[in-house]
Formats: sequence, structure tokens, C-alpha cells
Amino acid sequence: MNSRFKRILKELMAVDGLVTGSHLAGVSRVSSRTVREDVKQLNECLEGHGAVIRAVRGRGYSLEVGDEAAFRSFLQELLEVGTDMPVAPEQRVGYLIRRFLQTEGYLKIQVLADEIHVSFSTLQNDLKDVKDILSRYDLQLVKKPNYGLKVEGEEVNVRFCLAEYVIDRTTPVRRQIQTLPDLHDEERLALIWTVVEKYVDRHGLQMSDIAMNNLVIHIAIACKRMTSGNLISAITLQMEEILKEKEYTIAEKMVEELNEELDVRFPQVEIAYIALHLLGTRLVTEQRLEVEYLQDAKGEGYATLVDEILLAVEREWKIRLTEDEELRAALLIHLKPAINRFRYGMNIRNPLLDDIKKNYPVAFEAGVVAGRIIDENMEVQIDENEIGYLALHLGAAMERQNLAGSGPKRVIIVCASGAGSARMIKYKLQSKFRHEMDVVATTEYYHLKNHNLDEIDFIISSIPLEEDLPVPVIHVRTILSGEDYTRIQSHLDLQPHSHLTYLRRDCLWVNEQYSTKEDVLSGLTDKLVKKGLVDPTFYDSVMRREEIASTSFGPLLAVPHPISPQWNETFLAICSLEKPVLWNGEPVQLVCVLNVKKESTEDLQMVYAFLTDLVENQELVQRCLKSQSVSELWQILTGV
Repeated sequence: MNSRFKRILKELMAVDGLVTGSHLAGVSRVSSRTVREDVKQLNECLEGHGAVIRAVRGRGYSLEVGDEAAFRSFLQELLEVGTDMPVAPEQRVGYLIRRFLQTEGYLKIQVLADEIHVSFSTLQNDLKDVKDILSRYDLQLVKKPNYGLKVEGEEVNVRFCLAEYVIDRTTPVRRQIQTLPDLHDEERLALIWTVVEKYVDRHGLQMSDIAMNNLVIHIAIACKRMTSGNLISAITLQMEEILKEKEYTIAEKMVEELNEELDVRFPQVEIAYIALHLLGTRLVTEQRLEVEYLQDAKGEGYATLVDEILLAVEREWKIRLTEDEELRAALLIHLKPAINRFRYGMNIRNPLLDDIKKNYPVAFEAGVVAGRIIDENMEVQIDENEIGYLALHLGAAMERQNLAGSGPKRVIIVCASGAGSARMIKYKLQSKFRHEMDVVATTEYYHLKNHNLDEIDFIISSIPLEEDLPVPVIHVRTILSGEDYTRIQSHLDLQPHSHLTYLRRDCLWVNEQYSTKEDVLSGLTDKLVKKGLVDPTFYDSVMRREEIASTSFGPLLAVPHPISPQWNETFLAICSLEKPVLWNGEPVQLVCVLNVKKESTEDLQMVYAFLTDLVENQELVQRCLKSQSVSELWQILTGV
């Protein structure tokens, strides 16, 4: 089964309901006609495996599982079956990068097109993406008439790119070193791991599994490249600074054993290259956290940097973290090796990046702010992989802050119209206030006297309660409305408003026609300018934010916003597109623009909760995309 079939199956499994053909076409980057043919062939693959894809004319497709055991077995087999031939555009781009990096000479375009079974024009489009990716590593794809194309650039950058695009990172960490293509045999790779592990342990350099694995990968690549005569330039590595570091001495001892065991000779510049990785991947144990390392970091000015980061996050995103000492210590520990990495141009992949962006979008945005402050103060520009690691620390602090709160309110629901109505109220409230409310019981009025109210915060009742009770009573209708929710919110110590305060009905647009990300942002800027909400510089500010990291946070969803607060009103503006557009390589069809007021003192937690729900809830995104009018979209977004 090819990757396009797997993607369609994954999209159908992600939604409990129908998925439109246009959505599947956008995700797969093919026509609706091709989707229909793919679904037909996919059904043939599913035959006898407990599932079938049903087509509903004019509405879309749904996956129906009749035999869960058979379907689960099929999925297990599917996950174990690899595919050698790249099919999707991103697979072809990865394949081309690997071919160029592992080839010493030139490669002809027609030869490459024949290899991956695509047309000359399709390959030309793929090569544009290849050039963009190589440029991130300061590498160029140069052309020589009658010869073809070849990668050129500094050797250290070639190695960083090799580590990212040649290594199979889908296998478990310790197994990766056994599957490196054309670098060394398994025995030599295992030997490199053993030597590295011994010296790291001996000198107390605590490293994560991922960091250890990265170091072994880079040493294996170094051995391969040195054998073919490709050495790193001493000028590139700024030798004088590295030679002063403790890590250089450790790298020297490590290399002495590697020279003997592998029958290779590491010159001084290559030893410095290993030291560079030790500098960039070092972690600190909890025991050292409280003593020497923190003192060193503070003495080198990192404490001031942390202060500026936390103040900027509070100023721009209204997230108060300045009093969190655990966060301060974690950032002090993290920043020194991180800045070493970027000071020397060393990349480190974050395998959790997509999950962080999807599950902690607000923490990721706080990480973007942190990255900007680091750039301004240390003159090192960090990428979104590192932003993701910063977001982990900031997100953990935000979760700690939530845990330190008062906890959910304990509630009893009183309903006179029967158990069915009581359950409907209960589940609606649990859905609406799942983190803020604990519904202890539902009861009829005459049974209320049987409940102990000492540990109850308040009662929600669909009928008037005349008697005096020791806890507040909120009177609601059996079919809850927006007014009911507002009254309940006031008792939950929430703001009396939610995201509805900032979501403007006149800033909703349905089925707009744009062809690129830039068209979308330019068009929405024009609409917002006409409403007097922003000025024309809004577009430039949003694009500056996009340059740092994509605001595409999940399937078909993007949440663009300015790089910093500059305008006078906090608002949400939402636009659905007739067809998906590519947003930094990902298809996007629902765009939610967020603007935070300059020098705002608003509590925006409910806005962030709404955005998180939108990012996590693919079914909600699908419902928004199916809406055919502003009124329908408003009803979906507000729940009223």
C-alpha cells in the first residue's frame, strides 16, 4: 500500500463521521477524481480485513469498521510494511536530498526523474523544495551544463544536513546506529557507541538517549567523510574557542581509542568537531542543577537572559511565569548548551516538534517569543526545533500553574424532568467545563436532602429552589443556552466572558478563494484594515512571525498572528477557504487570525483554551469547513 493510500486511511480514521473529497484531495495534493480512484483501490485492499469505506454522494467518505480485531491486525501488518519508492512530494524531496548528499559527482535531472518515476516538470518543482532545504544549511545546488547538479558548501554544513536527511529516524534510538546507510558495518557502529558511552560516563557528561544517538551518528558520518577525503575547515569551527573547553580534552581521549579501534586518524579539527557536539548536547544531572552549573550559568549572564524571556512572555502573551523558580533553573540549564549549538551552526532535530505544536500551541508561541529574545541578546537565531524544546519547559511551567490552582468545582445538578434531562445537562456541562467542574451527582429535588452539601461548591438546578441552602444555587433552563453558561462561568471563577468576547461575527469569512499563503494573509489584512482593526503593516508583522516557524498547527489549520502586539484591540478572525493552500509545505483550509492588544492586561486563558481546542479537535475543524454561511460558522464556533 503506497503512502497516499495510508494518508487517506489515516484521515478517515481521525474523524468520527464524514470526510469530504476535497479535504482528502488537499491533504494528498491530488484531484478529487484521483481521490475517487484511490478510495476504490483502497477498498480492494481493505476487503476481508474488517473495514470498508462508504461514499455518501455530495457529502464525502466515512470509514466503517465491522470487525475490529481483523482491522486492527491489518493495521499492524500495514505499519510493518515499508515502501521504497517515494510517492508523496515530501518523500520525493527527502529522496533527492539523500541522493545529492551521498553522491560525490554530478547527477542528471532526467536520470533522477526516471529513478522516481515522475515527469521532468514534476522533478523541477521538487527541486525547488530541495534548494530551499539545502539553503537552510548554507548549501547550494549548482548546475553544470551536460553534467547535471551537485551540492556545494562547507563540509560541516554537509554533515549537519546528512545527519538530518540520511538517517532513518523512525526506528528506536539504539537500533538507529545499526541501520545507518553506507556509513559503517554494524560491528563498527556498535564500537563507536561503546567508546562514546564510556567516556561520557567517565567524565560525568549526562546526555539524553537522543543526544547520545546524535553524537554517534555524527562520528559515524565523520569517519565516512574523512575516508573519502572530506575534512572540516578549521576556520569554520573557530578552533581557538573550542580548544579552551573541557569538552575538547574529553574528545581527545575518546578519539585516541577510536583511532586505534577503527584504524582511522582524526586530525585536530575533527577532534574539535566532536567536542562541538559534546558542547551542544550536554545535559546536567539534578544533583548538579542546584550547585555549580547554575552558578556558572548565572555568572555568564544567562540569569538576565531568562528574566528578559519571562518578562517578554508575560508582556506579549499574558502568561505569568516570572515567579516560577523551577522554570528559571530549567531554562538556565538548557540555554548554555543550546546557544553553543547555534553559535557554531550545529543543528539538532526535535522528534517531538509536531506533537508539541499540536498539543501545546500556546506554549510553542511562548517559545517563539523566547527565541526572539535570545536572538536579540545573544545574536544567535534559533530554529523551530529549538523553539520546541523551549516550549517543553514553558509548557511544563504552565501545567504546574494550572495544577496549583483551586481545582475543579464540585457540583450537584437538580432536574425535575427526569434522568434523561439531568444526564443531558451533566454531559453538556462536563464537555463545556471539563477542567473546571466535577459533577458529583444528579438528583431530583426531593432527593436533594439526602446529599451532603458540606463538600459541594454550588448547585445547578433547572427548577426554582425556594428553601435556604448552605451553597449557591444557579437556575438554568433544561436546554442550556449562552446566558446559562455565562452565569455558570461567574461561579467557576472564570471571566464572565470567553473567547466569544474576542470572536467577531463581522470577522468571519466562508469559502474564500486564495491560491497561496501570502494571498491569504494579504487578503485578510486588507479586510481587517477596512474594519479599522489594524493598519497595512499587519501583513509584514505576520510574515515575520511565519519566518520563525510555521503557524500551521495541525491538519488543515493555521493560526497566524503578528510577531509582537502592536494594535489596539484583541480579536479573533476566522476564514475558511474554498480549497486548501500550501502553508510551509502543509495543506491549510481554515485560518484563525489572532491579534493580542498592545500592552493588554486582559486574561486571555479562555482564548488560549479555545485555540487549543481548535488545534486538537479535527472534527470541529471539519465542521467549520463544511459550513456554507457566516451564520452557520458562527453557530459552530459559539455553540449557540
